Amino acid sequence: MFFKRRFSLEGGLFLFLVGGAFFVILYSPTLIEVFPLFKVRHLEVKVSDPSVEEAVRRALAEFKNNWLLLRLNFERFENRVREETDFYAERVFLKRFDPFGGRLEVEVSLNRPAFLLNDRWLVAESGRVFRAPLSGELPRIYDPTGEWRPGDLYGGERLKLFSYWRERFGVKTVEVGEGFVRAEGEKLSFKLPSAERFPAETVKQIETIFPERRVSLNLYGSKSAAVKIYKE
Repeated sequence: MFFKRRFSLEGGLFLFLVGGAFFVILYSPTLIEVFPLFKVRHLEVKVSDPSVEEAVRRALAEFKNNWLLLRLNFERFENRVREETDFYAERVFLKRFDPFGGRLEVEVSLNRPAFLLNDRWLVAESGRVFRAPLSGELPRIYDPTGEWRPGDLYGGERLKLFSYWRERFGVKTVEVGEGFVRAEGEKLSFKLPSAERFPAETVKQIETIFPERRVSLNLYGSKSAAVKIYKE
């Protein structure tokens, strides 16, 4: 019984050491880099923008065009692609890898612009600030109260409110100042003391008045709404 237990303990230790040695060898950076089955020789990037594809290729080269290095450092790789594209790239997905053909398929999802911020940056519905080619008209936000760069998040609950104004009231321009917010649309304009304190009852007032005529509401510095109704 003593010998069986001793053999069992020694056998377990042996397997542990062998497994540990195999793990160290397998994940040795030098071995990973030279092992042929990890080498990416053909890269297919599924994305609509060629500049983003080039950013993926550059980022992959930083990881020695090696699939396993990429898997082990995927978060760094994805962040690198985002930074290279000024956060136009939203997510990166490793779809398929053929170790014998060395073919890797990568898919990239892009941030979609919802607003133009300070005539410089694009803002996605998520609030992510990024830079990308601009096509078509976008609602504009003028906000001198802060400094934003690609990768920052803008607005929070405020941005959700701006999106609501855009969808419900056709607001095309929002100006944010010290202690006030002004919004302009084709048929509606209003000024508020603060977007964060935009009351639910005011939404009901606007929705009641809005369908009939062009309306201007001034809620700044007053408990009641000052309303201007324009003739068609």
